[in-house]
Amino acid sequence: MTTLLTVINDVCGVLKIPRTDTVVSSSDQTYSHLLALAHKEVTEIVNLYEWAELQKTHTITLQNGVTEYALPSDFLKLLPSTEWNRAEQWRLYGPLTPQEWQSRESGLLDVIVRTEYRIKNNKIHIRPTPTASTAGNILAFEYQCSQCIRPKNWVTNTSFPPGSYCYSNDKVYYTTAGGTTGATAPSHSSGTVTDGTVLWTYSSDPYTRFTADTDVFVLNPYYFTLGIEWRWKAENGFDYSESKKKYMDYMSATAANNKGAQMFYFGSGVQRINYTDLVNIPDTGYGS
Repeated sequence: MTTLLTVINDVCGVLKIPRTDTVVSSSDQTYSHLLALAHKEVTEIVNLYEWAELQKTHTITLQNGVTEYALPSDFLKLLPSTEWNRAEQWRLYGPLTPQEWQSRESGLLDVIVRTEYRIKNNKIHIRPTPTASTAGNILAFEYQCSQCIRPKNWVTNTSFPPGSYCYSNDKVYYTTAGGTTGATAPSHSSGTVTDGTVLWTYSSDPYTRFTADTDVFVLNPYYFTLGIEWRWKAENGFDYSESKKKYMDYMSATAANNKGAQMFYFGSGVQRINYTDLVNIPDTGYGS
C-alpha cells in the first residue's frame, strides 16, 4: 500500500521541491509544512463523502435497565436508515431531536411503539428502557469511521522501534519499548500481549494522525496527493483554483463509482428478482 513518504515525495515532484528521506521526524520546515497539510487533509476529507472504505457496522446488546451505550471510538456519523432492532425486525425511530426527546421524557403522553434513539455525548440513548424480557436484543447500525489512515501491517520476524504502531486483524496496536515480532499476529481487543520480544498494547483511540513515514492510506492515496498540492499552493500565495478543481472533480467521480448505484430497468415488462426457477422447484412436496 502507498505510504505517507511516497505521497509526500509525489507532491514534491509536482511542486518541484527536493524529495526527502523522512517526513514525520524531519526538522526541515518545508516537510513539516507538508506534514501539517497532510494532517489537515486527513481531518477534512472524511467529511466530504460517505466513503465506502470507511463504513462499518456496529451492534449493541441491550441490558436490563440500561438506556445509554457508548458509540465506537472511531465513530464519525451515522449512515441514514441503517438503524435496526434485529430482535423485533423493526427500524429504530430517530435520531430524535432534543425537543422530541424532552417531549417524550417530560410530556403527558408516552406511548412507544418502536425503539427510539438519540445521539448525545458520544453515546446512543434509547427508549423505552430495556427490561428483562428485551435484555439481549441486538440493535445494529452502520456508521462512517473517522480513520482514513492506519499504521503499517504487522509482519512476522520484523523489528519495530520503540513508540511504534502496527495494524493487525483490523485493529491498531502500539509498543512502548519496541522489539522483534514473533510468528503470531496480535488479535486481542484489550490490554497487552507478548509477540516475540514485542509487548503490543491494544489501542482503542482513533488513528487520525501520522506517527511514521510508513503509515498508509485507507482511501485512494491520489486524493491526498492532489489535496496536499492545492493546499500548499493556496498557503504559499500561488493560484490554486485549477488544482483544487481537479481535486474535487476527481474525488467526486471516484467516490460515486466506488459505492455503486442501483440499476433502473426501462424495458418492457417488470424487472423481477427470481428467487425460484425450474432449477430449484421440486417435482413433488410443495409446501412441505
